[in-house]
Parts: sequence; C-alpha cells; structure tokens
Amino acid sequence: MYSEHEILDRNEQDNRRAAHFHQRREALYTLFARCFGLEIDPEAWEALGTLPGLAGDYLVFLGGPDRELAEGLESLARVREELASQGDASLLVQLAREYASNFLGVGPDTASLCESHYRHDDRSKADSIHFRVKNHYQMAELAKSGTFSEPEDHLAVEFSFMAHLCARGCANAAAKPRELRALLEWQRDFLQGHLLIWVPAFNHNVAGMAQGRFYTSIAALATRFLELENGWLTQKLQDWNCITQTDEFVRTTSETSESEI
Repeated sequence: MYSEHEILDRNEQDNRRAAHFHQRREALYTLFARCFGLEIDPEAWEALGTLPGLAGDYLVFLGGPDRELAEGLESLARVREELASQGDASLLVQLAREYASNFLGVGPDTASLCESHYRHDDRSKADSIHFRVKNHYQMAELAKSGTFSEPEDHLAVEFSFMAHLCARGCANAAAKPRELRALLEWQRDFLQGHLLIWVPAFNHNVAGMAQGRFYTSIAALATRFLELENGWLTQKLQDWNCITQTDEFVRTTSETSESEI
C-alpha cells in the first residue's frame, strides 16, 4: 500500500510527465509547420537539429521505438550531412530552390500544400474545406497571421493549429482533466477530419518529385508522425471512455445496493 504522500508524489510525477509529452508534441508540430510554411533559413536549419531528440522523447512516452520513424530520421540525417558539406550559404540556396520547385510551381512538378487541392474542394461554397478549418480556428479564438499570405487550409497553418491545441493540453494536463479530454477529442477530430485525409497523398506526391531529397524526408516524417498521433489519441480516448464507463457502473451498482438495504 502506498501512503497518501507517495500517491500524491506519483500523481505529480505523472502530471509532469504528461505536460512534458504535450510540450514535445507541440514542438514537433511547430517544427513541421515551419518546414512547410517558408523556405528554410538559418534558424529553421538549426531547429531541425533538435528533431531526433524531440522524436526520441515522444517515442519514449508512447512506449518504444518506431522503425519507420527511425528510418526517416536516418534518411534526413544523411540529407542534412550532404547539404551541410556545401557550406551554409550554398545549402540555404539549394533548399530555397527545392522549396520553389516542389511547392511554388518553379519547375516541372509541383505538390500543392493546401488541403482543398487534394479533396477537390470548391472554396466558394459555404461548407468548403477552407470554411471548415477556418471555423476550427475561430472556435479556438485564433486567426491566421496577416503576414502569411497562404490560405487557412495550408499545411503549415493546420500543423500550427495542432501545435496550439497541444500547448493548451500542456497547460491543462495536471489541473483540468476534463478540459484536457475535450482538447484531445478536438485534436483527434481535426486530425482524422483533415490532416490524415490528405497528407498521405501529399507525401506521395512529394516522394515523386525530382528536385532534391530534403522535403521528401520531411514529408515522410510528418506523415508518420501524424499516424502515430492518431494511434495515441485514439487509444488514449478509448481508455478514458472505459474508465468513465467503469466508474459509472460502480456508482450505479453502489446506489442500487444502498437502495436495497
């Protein structure tokens, strides 16, 4: 039997661990958003060096390694090493060319960074994808930055939104379990209703691009991360539902027993 002090201490440790996990999730979403939002600059290139550590911490919380994610990180490490051998100025120029060729139409192949393209959506309709994602942002009291000219269903904006929800989850991890559960349900719904529907197709398009291997690696990693996120969120919410149902059963049984007495 644990003493009351030991139980409180263990709960505090669990809360800190959960907050740490949501911080790592937020950081990963933010990093992927930065990679697809603009060309890579020196700050973003340096931030990419933290990706293996962030992914490692994330996987520890999930319970173990992931072969596909590990292979993706190894591939990205090789690409970064090759680019770094060119020198800082040359690598940034090379990455700017790759971004323009892959995503801005400066080249024979272009992969759209917007959800509506992959879902063949008409943005002029009232129930368009653009309207739906914008409604999510408004519910969270968020608005796309005026300095970012791309539409609301751009990959970088959708990843940034998930990062925001993770940050809110971190703040509620210890003190507000009901609010945390609602946030996780929101994350699951946005992930399954938007990102997971179109990002795999986006990843497939990028994999076929002739220009460079950097964004091929990043797109593959981002896609696998979303798959892992979906698995964790689904299981977490299922576990929560089971606990709630068990508590309700115990409460009902207790009330029935008392009434019989």
